[in-house]
Amino acid sequence: MKYLAENSIYRLIIYHRYLRSLKKDSWIISSKLAKVLGVESSQIRKDLALVRIKGLTGKGYPVEQSLRKLEHYLGLTRKWNIILCGAGNLGKALFHYKGFNALGFRIAAIIDKDPRKIGLRWNKISISPPEQLEALVKKQSIEIAVITVPQEEARGVKEKLEEAGIRSILNFAPYYLSLKNGIVRNVELTTELTFLSTHLNLHGRKK
Repeated sequence: MKYLAENSIYRLIIYHRYLRSLKKDSWIISSKLAKVLGVESSQIRKDLALVRIKGLTGKGYPVEQSLRKLEHYLGLTRKWNIILCGAGNLGKALFHYKGFNALGFRIAAIIDKDPRKIGLRWNKISISPPEQLEALVKKQSIEIAVITVPQEEARGVKEKLEEAGIRSILNFAPYYLSLKNGIVRNVELTTELTFLSTHLNLHGRKK
């Protein structure tokens, strides 16, 4: 499968999200996508061509066929089991987010070190102690982890996940993580808010 730069992958994800909102039997032209998504028409055509999505002159791209090809490239044609590390407020909010299942992402296991939470059930999934992490990864065929633990626990959890064979992590803890043989997406909320405050500070704010 052809390798794409990170920015290209982000744009493909945006295209996929928008195309899902359209009728499957419809067509969309690149100039319409450009206007709605804020991406140059030429860039859209280039991105779609890289993943072998072809359009017709004067008609554009077939939505259903384009969606199928995007979903294949983005890994959305199969189910992905996730282990949620941290059963706090953020972890609970993510667990109940319905958008995951719609794209094939399923939280199959939850771990937390708090003895008051261990054994509790969220829907039909029991919260397990960290000692069971490796066994859960194997039993549930888990390939992705989501970390929502406090900052001081993040590195230790990452190391346990790495030992268990996890190579893809979405990290919400305010601590930068990386993997030797894998990928971590660090989503630090205060950093994102600081980015927004900086933008307002530099470009003006409402009087």
